[in-house]
Amino acid sequence: MQALAAQPESRSGNSFDARFYAVDGRPVADVSDVRMVAASPAALVAGRDVSDGLVYAVHWEPRERRAPSPPRTGDVVILADRGGVGARLGELLAAQGERVVTVLADRIDGASPDGWKALMSELGDRRCKAIVQLRALDATPAALDDARGAGDLGLALAASCGSTLHLIQAIADAGWPEPPRLWLVTRGAQPAPGTVRTNPAQAPLWGLGATLALEHAELACVRLDLDPAAPANDDRELRALAAELQAADDEAQIAYRGGVRHVARLARHTGHALAPIAGQPFRIRASAYGALENLSLQPVARRAPGPRQVEIEVAAASLNFKDVLHTLGLLREHSERAGIARAVDQPLGFECAGTVVAVGEGVAGIAAGDAVVASGQSCLASHVTTDVELVARKPAALSFAQAAALPTVFSTAIHALRRLARLQRGERVLIHAAAGGVGQAALQIALGLGAEVFATASPGKWAHLTAQGVRCAMSSRTLDFADQVMAATGGQGVHVVLNSLTGEFIPKSLGVLAPGGRYVEIGKLDVWDADRVARLRPDVAYHVFDLADAARYAPGLSASLLAETVAGFEAGSF
Repeated sequence: MQALAAQPESRSGNSFDARFYAVDGRPVADVSDVRMVAASPAALVAGRDVSDGLVYAVHWEPRERRAPSPPRTGDVVILADRGGVGARLGELLAAQGERVVTVLADRIDGASPDGWKALMSELGDRRCKAIVQLRALDATPAALDDARGAGDLGLALAASCGSTLHLIQAIADAGWPEPPRLWLVTRGAQPAPGTVRTNPAQAPLWGLGATLALEHAELACVRLDLDPAAPANDDRELRALAAELQAADDEAQIAYRGGVRHVARLARHTGHALAPIAGQPFRIRASAYGALENLSLQPVARRAPGPRQVEIEVAAASLNFKDVLHTLGLLREHSERAGIARAVDQPLGFECAGTVVAVGEGVAGIAAGDAVVASGQSCLASHVTTDVELVARKPAALSFAQAAALPTVFSTAIHALRRLARLQRGERVLIHAAAGGVGQAALQIALGLGAEVFATASPGKWAHLTAQGVRCAMSSRTLDFADQVMAATGGQGVHVVLNSLTGEFIPKSLGVLAPGGRYVEIGKLDVWDADRVARLRPDVAYHVFDLADAARYAPGLSASLLAETVAGFEAGSF
């Protein structure tokens, strides 16, 4: 498909339907009830500017192979295409002494899981160091430009993504002690420098590869994009591919263009920056709920500190998940109960670090010029005025950015584990999402108390958690953790659960609690009430809290939690 044309079909007012056609006149897509909404120039400018500095994009940089990883022994399994790339690659590797198993495209039905399982059985106890998936190469642009177009696109996706999914499942079921490295090879799937036309039929395999890199880190998935301008069996390019397989470094995204090797890097998106308003204090607010693009800088008058208050010039402010939920409108009912009727009135940012510029009457121990960390309202701003009880001197060893990230996550973890759950030395605790901000704080607190920690996170973070002292790291993407916890504890379970996950994770987590255990819920969505928990586990103590709400009903709570957090860092406990 080289181009699209749209034919609008009017409905009424600013609403219309549209049908899209390829250049040969074939209808390829229908879009119904498209609504046009007028936008003011100011809104367009705000939407353009807000992304600057916050958005990163993939950039391709020329990069030669670095020193290779330690070589592995074993066979190279090539899942061949129909165009001859796999056959020629096998010849090159065999000529260099590699043991090659070439699986022809017609041998296995890519849509059949049984075919891939049979292949794994045939490989049996053979030691495989690499599996090279070339089936996506058959989806060429020419094949998609003929009259069948959309039908061929569906077949191409089944051959590449569908077959790869069944392949991964078969590898997982095979239970190899040392899984092979997976190579996903495409041609023209990425807009690397020099690319005239990308291939949309092969690009989805890169998306699947990104997921595999997270969900199956043991396969060390590499995505390699060949040059769409090169002949299909260009010997120079295939020799480069063979060299990659034989001496792989740690690059996971590679593209060849004009014989030059490129690697993917994230770089800050350039354009219009969200720059401070010259000479004016400002704060960040959303003009409407529903999209991060609605965020903008808004002029605001600085507020002189009242009795027992301080004004801080903000150097760094922390962005929490709750800020995102507020901006998207997912906590709108919660805000309305608190008297906040409009998105523009919803404060964003609950913690910051900076320098005190003014103090109010009755303030002692904090003076203008002090570097501090603080909790407050609307901390995503140039200046914040807050109660002195919510301000503490910044630990000298921490930067402003590091200090700004402390109050919410450590206050939440301290309140959850020390004050509500009353976690004790020798007890077992399950911490969900342990690689996140609150999870990392909770992990340090639990280990400091002498507890035995079980934790969930995505597989790529397990090694880090284990190195920190976690006894058993498990997946936060599946429910397997429940059986794993019970097996590791001899059926006794854990004494405390710190949960932030949703759905079926909640009853499964309740199920691993030992009799009389304590369950602390810090999630913001899909939260169970006490009656529902009691119907399933009447024996457990159930605590659900939001730190901001808890502070409103317990004067002094935020101040004591902040003091405990800073004291822990000053003492080196965290």
